[in-house]
Amino acid sequence: MAPKLFPKRSILFVLLTSASILFGNLTFSQTNQDYSVHSIRSSSHKASWTMTGSTAEIIMNSYDLAIRDGETILLKTYLPDQYAAMPAGSIAGNQHSQQEIVLRSRRGTELLRLQSGQLITLQALLLGKIHDQTFFTNVVMKESADAGMIEMNRSLVKQLLALELNRSIKGNAILNDFRLDFGNWLVTQQLKPAEAGSASSLSPCGVGVDSRVVYSWKFPVSLKNLLGEENTVQALNDLVVEVLAGNKIVTKSQLSDLVDALRIINEAFEKGRCMIGWSQHFITCSNSWIMRWKMLTPGLELPIDEKNYTTRARLLQEKNGTFLQITANINSRVLVELYSEKGSRIEKYYHSQLAEGETLRFEVKHPANAERLVYKVTADGRTYSGLIP
Repeated sequence: MAPKLFPKRSILFVLLTSASILFGNLTFSQTNQDYSVHSIRSSSHKASWTMTGSTAEIIMNSYDLAIRDGETILLKTYLPDQYAAMPAGSIAGNQHSQQEIVLRSRRGTELLRLQSGQLITLQALLLGKIHDQTFFTNVVMKESADAGMIEMNRSLVKQLLALELNRSIKGNAILNDFRLDFGNWLVTQQLKPAEAGSASSLSPCGVGVDSRVVYSWKFPVSLKNLLGEENTVQALNDLVVEVLAGNKIVTKSQLSDLVDALRIINEAFEKGRCMIGWSQHFITCSNSWIMRWKMLTPGLELPIDEKNYTTRARLLQEKNGTFLQITANINSRVLVELYSEKGSRIEKYYHSQLAEGETLRFEVKHPANAERLVYKVTADGRTYSGLIP
């Protein structure tokens, strides 16, 4: 038999002696001129790991360990239609093996097997067109299925196949172990490709850019009961295989939610997006400047490329107070504002032209209630912000 394209992955189990470890909020506190991203410790962090049984033990997989250690979660996925448009060689070139594609669960249920030369069948499946009549009859068009469920089964197959291809992409080692949070929003951000001599950097929000540079997704809550304690992408894959094989019966609503869950995984990391974290709020470019530092989980150490902005900001802690310093890299139209952590504007420091090399300095006066503050700088259509402790 030809080697499998998607071998079973081993999961690392680590028993911790206490479940009381809490991690800090992600903070986009740009206190240095390189616009670095920092994390701070806070008791408000919500752990994303699954509690098992009546014990206080947490089972951690490779994704959990990466989150705990503050590693960057950077995955690269493609949507079904994107795969369908690729030549056979480019699809195989991204995978660990080029022999065959097998859709199966860890229980051993095999749903579909494609050899590397079956490009027409692969493209048909990725477009929601079932090429094989037997597969179409037994899997997609069950006797009890109405037209709506048949269409959802088609969508489920194409999203599952794209997920299988995404799971095998080089560099996506922790995608299988990625945990689904059913109460919060998954927030990811596009990256600028790395240039010669420089690392990848976050694509900034601003006028004329893709509205989904920063975007959020929430997984359907109904899946929490379907998946049980193992809320990983691997477990989601297994569940979908069993449902399509007829071994697991779900409602029409749950079938729709399974389609959405697979679509979210494929879409949230499309073409290489960085995980910002989990949030209690829906975050896009429009509100990311004030919401990002309220993230529930840490997870980002990638620099924002200073060249993307026409100004730079720096916080100065001095004996006589805290000061915000803004310097123009080039001639810029600049707006500098101060907000409360709840989003109310407290003060507008400056709104005018700033010449190249010119520096502005503002004293930051904290309110009597000791509420944390956020500075916001908008220059030539692009905005960045930082937390003032």
